[in-house]
Parts: sequence; C-alpha cells; structure tokens
Amino acid sequence: MEMEQGNRQVVSASTASSSQNSLTGGTSASSSKNSTTGSVGSKVVKRKHSVLTLKRKLEILAEVKKGKSVRLVAGQFDVPKSTLSDIWKGREKIESLFLLVSVPL
Repeated sequence: MEMEQGNRQVVSASTASSSQNSLTGGTSASSSKNSTTGSVGSKVVKRKHSVLTLKRKLEILAEVKKGKSVRLVAGQFDVPKSTLSDIWKGREKIESLFLLVSVPL
C-alpha cells in the first residue's frame, strides 16, 4: 500500500517486506523458520510426552557422573538437554527413591 505524502512516498511494512522477498526470491524470516517442536500448517505440533523410568534416570546419572558431557549423554539417551539437567538437579531425590524402592520391607 503506497500513499503520497508531500514529496515523499510512504510504503507500508508488509509491502516493503513482500517487495524485498520478491527481489531475493525468498520468504519472510518469520514464516520460513519453524519452531523446534515443528508445525503443520498453522498448528504447532508438540513433542510426545514420555516418562523416564527410575532405572533410566539412574543410568543417565551414572553416565554424567563418569564425566561425560550433558550434550553427549542427552544424545545417547535421546532426551532433551533440559530434561537431563532436571534429572541432575533432582539426583538426590532420585537416588533416595531408588534406595527406598530397592530395600525390602
């Protein structure tokens, strides 16, 4: 949309953006990037929620305690780094729960 204002020509942002896109042959940055969760049309598709078992969490903790990097362990167990960090922060609770479960009454 263009409007004459005195000797200046005013172009709206959407017109300027589409003009620039047609010159570069691309799309606008906001529409070309997808979120890490993915998208289908205009709907956002979230990752499937999964629950890690106590055994799996203990295996993850053991690997981190060996000195492996968080990124490497996260990739090895196919969990996000943030989940691995949450497990590490709650390691005392996880380990005490394991002791509670493993001791027969």
